[in-house]
Amino acid sequence: MKRRTLLLALLAVVVTAGVAVAEVCLSPYVKRRAGPEKYLYVYAVDADAKDNDFLAVIDVNLASPTYGRVTNTVDLGSAGNEPHHMGFTDDRTRIFAGTLLSKRLYIMDVAADPAKPKIIKTIDDITALTGLHGPHTYYALPGRMLITFLSSADGNPPGGIAEFTNDGQFIRAFKNPANAPYAYDVAVKPAINRMITSSFTPLRNYMKPLAASECTSRTRSSRRWTTPGTSGSGSRTSARTAGSRWTRSSTWTSRSSRRARRALTTCC
Repeated sequence: MKRRTLLLALLAVVVTAGVAVAEVCLSPYVKRRAGPEKYLYVYAVDADAKDNDFLAVIDVNLASPTYGRVTNTVDLGSAGNEPHHMGFTDDRTRIFAGTLLSKRLYIMDVAADPAKPKIIKTIDDITALTGLHGPHTYYALPGRMLITFLSSADGNPPGGIAEFTNDGQFIRAFKNPANAPYAYDVAVKPAINRMITSSFTPLRNYMKPLAASECTSRTRSSRRWTTPGTSGSGSRTSARTAGSRWTRSSTWTSRSSRRARRALTTCC
């Protein structure tokens, strides 16, 4: 029995190591790696709230003598931003990293020296550019970055999505429709020319203590988007070239999404 348990444990390690190169949570447009990452980037706040927010670089190369250690940090130059999510550009050369409380968005070069990322651009007021607040999800398109926002500029619905070049030049923004004003996450399925966006809650609500948050300011709706002039059966090529010209085709709700949303309201 002990031998069988050991063999199963070894098999689990091998399988885990094998799937480490899988990147199912990334945009399908992001360049895939041939092997595991050597560095882990952690977007963080200072534990004692005395120093600036930062990006930590952790060595995750199994063969490295500094494996599992923080080997470098990138100071964001300010505190109180509430770092949240970040995302690779399609060519993996840059990371877009936004904040939920301040209006700053950072673009970092991770290609020149992956062990020492460098801030190459700071957008100090992304709300002034987009009319939206609270960037949440960073989803790579070919040569561009699609970002979801939880709120409008005043912290109320509707949220929306905005598109930037990989250099951080603003292209355009779309606000959610009146019948589905809440925004959250996004994913694209190029083979069928579909983009799905989900919903959460705006700044006015997530700034409150959890006990004081308003359940009526959350939603369980999702939205389906297509590019104009297609029926949803478009090829990967057409979806790629269409880029950001998305239009909403439907909105729906479900019991399962309501259960998931209740679970997510406290953690994401």
